[in-house]
Amino acid sequence: WRHGGYSLRHDAVDAGRAEAERTCHAIAATPSTRLHNATRTQVEGTPVMLYMKGTPQQPQCGFSQQVCRVLHATGVEFDSVNVLEDDSIREGVKAYSEWPTIPQLYVGGEFVGGCDIVTEAFQSGELDETFKAAGVKK
Repeated sequence: WRHGGYSLRHDAVDAGRAEAERTCHAIAATPSTRLHNATRTQVEGTPVMLYMKGTPQQPQCGFSQQVCRVLHATGVEFDSVNVLEDDSIREGVKAYSEWPTIPQLYVGGEFVGGCDIVTEAFQSGELDETFKAAGVKK
């Protein structure tokens, strides 16, 4: 069908595309998507990233303290984010990893695990292999 020199079907398709683009932009602008993207940027841009309660100098829970001890024992440098400073970061990192607890360790952009997994990987030597594979330890 034609109307005014334009195909009605063509106009409907163009209108649908425009609506889809508006929806995509609206979704991209949601706080959860922005937080997901920010988390991804941190994780992928930092060789060793620890999301923890407190800071490495002053952990606020025993599990975070344990992961810091492990990391210090390995000698690798790491960055950290105190999730207690912003609840949206705390919930956002859990959603990003699909892992329900803090602390969370990322190496080379990949989620390694929480306290128990990191401790076991350290004890077995697997954590050193992970660091070597990511190029953060020789």
